[in-house]
Amino acid sequence: MSVLSSWIPATGAFRAGTGDSATSRFGSLRVTAVVASSVLAMILTACSSGDPTPLPVAPAAGSSSVGPHPFPDEDTATGVAPGPVSLAQEITIGIDPLDGGFNPHLIAQDSAFVQALADLVLPGAYVNGELNTDLVESVEFIEPPSPGVAQTVRYELHPSAQWSDGTPITGADFSYLRDSMVSTPGVIGAAGYEQISAIRTSGGGRTIDVDFRRRVADVTGLFDHLLPSHLLRDTTDGFTTGLNESIPAAGGRYTVDQVDRQRGVVVLVRNDRFWGSDPARTETLVFREIRSVQQGVQMLRSGQVGYFDLTPAETTFEAFSLLPDTRVSVREREARLELTMSVTSPILSTAALRREFAALIDREVVARLATGRSTDLNIPGGVPGTGDGTAFSDAFGQGTSTPEKETNISAQADAASSGGSAGPAGPTLESAIRNRPLRIAADPSDRTATAAANTIVDLLSRKNITAEVVLAPFTEIAGELLPSGDADAVVGRRRSTIDPVAVADRFLCPIAVDPSDVTADTADRATDVSSVSSSSRKRPVIRSGNLSGICARKLDGTLMSVLSGEKTLDEVLPELRAVEQSEMLTVPLLAETRIIVLGPGIVVPDADIEEWSAHPGTTTGLLSTAAGWTAEEEQR
Repeated sequence: MSVLSSWIPATGAFRAGTGDSATSRFGSLRVTAVVASSVLAMILTACSSGDPTPLPVAPAAGSSSVGPHPFPDEDTATGVAPGPVSLAQEITIGIDPLDGGFNPHLIAQDSAFVQALADLVLPGAYVNGELNTDLVESVEFIEPPSPGVAQTVRYELHPSAQWSDGTPITGADFSYLRDSMVSTPGVIGAAGYEQISAIRTSGGGRTIDVDFRRRVADVTGLFDHLLPSHLLRDTTDGFTTGLNESIPAAGGRYTVDQVDRQRGVVVLVRNDRFWGSDPARTETLVFREIRSVQQGVQMLRSGQVGYFDLTPAETTFEAFSLLPDTRVSVREREARLELTMSVTSPILSTAALRREFAALIDREVVARLATGRSTDLNIPGGVPGTGDGTAFSDAFGQGTSTPEKETNISAQADAASSGGSAGPAGPTLESAIRNRPLRIAADPSDRTATAAANTIVDLLSRKNITAEVVLAPFTEIAGELLPSGDADAVVGRRRSTIDPVAVADRFLCPIAVDPSDVTADTADRATDVSSVSSSSRKRPVIRSGNLSGICARKLDGTLMSVLSGEKTLDEVLPELRAVEQSEMLTVPLLAETRIIVLGPGIVVPDADIEEWSAHPGTTTGLLSTAAGWTAEEEQR
């Protein structure tokens, strides 16, 4: 991913407190009140007993973070270290408005904040591809129990692993996540879970054997962000709605203490039941909605907020960049806004019709009107299948469009609407909508997606194409409207990650699952769309990551070879590129851009901030490391 802007040099030192300007300009951070007598008592106790500070500074298991120094660096001129810095017990972080729930596995709720929240609160078998030894003592491939099992992976959980309510984390939580992922439409990364045929536990639920019907070479993406099954399993729609208002129990360094949507505040407190060697270093993290650029700048100027991770507005970057002792960066997240067309749509039933539809969309106009800004817009490279030079990787958020490419698309739209297409004779989009309007679905909780869908409808109306927006929860869109043909396309946020599970998630045939027995080998792939009758095509099947409903046996074989490790992604990209271009499934609308602001007073461990700064081309992920941050309460 390319960086849209580089760091703005600070007018003072990066770490606040090294000069008077930071103190006079910003004041101190707002922190939890500390009674002076209590502080004195703590100091006297520490001096007399030599006990360590109550805020742990040991690095987290599997993390490269290092603890902050108890004193700022020595003055290079005098060689004398300054006086001690008092660490705050609270850090306030500015975020986007809270529009949806907090389930990191649902496409509809996938946002930068929700993913960071899940990293801080929910446990997983791996963290950034490395074994999370706080939760899992070992993961190994063992001999399968029967010839029908392709592979078996054994997880040994840490004996002290527990949820914040004292309930042990066990194989029941693994089973609950797997069952939910394969039976819920509109989820992220279902392809790996779909290969699991059984989960067996022993040793009081601490030893978990996972059987796979087909090999999955890389299991590091499985069983991430486990959910408290004992609180959700018996709740109606617990997986889809149980995390709408909060996360009921935590297995990470923090637990959710308060969600106040009216005030736009989410409060996390240090999880007292966290069993790992490195608990959170700051007692409280307060996430606060930032509803305007002016509000954010004022809160940073007054010291009320020290860090921001925001969707940019027209002047966000410029406004924050004027403040001293502040680092500002524009980065991309591995996600983007897309229009996905359904192959089972009665209107967009052929690639030619989908291509004609795509050619009518002015993506620059859609991006500007959907976001309300013209700056910091990154429109992914051209539309697959419309002849503007798009590679398959562009379907996952790579590349940036140019005005010339947009001109080509507009020219094709004019040709298509005037009957000047050079393709084979067939029905046109105008004739296909005679029975009903073209329906574009969007989740109303996603304001950008809804605005984009409305803009597309307006663009179509100028070409005499009747269309309408259908608003519905994303799980209903993916589970009912798209499979049944009641919606022809959907606008929503999608991950742009390129890895075996991500590409399999997009293209593997949708599955029909018996909800009463999801842990058995009952998942049945849908037959090829090209070989069944129109009535059979309308039979609803679950669409998880494959929202288009594309299905081809040969393509499935290719994707399974990538999942099993028999072939690499580089070997199969030409075939996947050909499918994307010939079938015309998606129109990339907007890559997700983030404004990251690191103000004075927030101390990010050196290993984290240096890693982040040294790789400006990578996506932002610093907020997920907030358990290792501290804040300076007072400069001395």
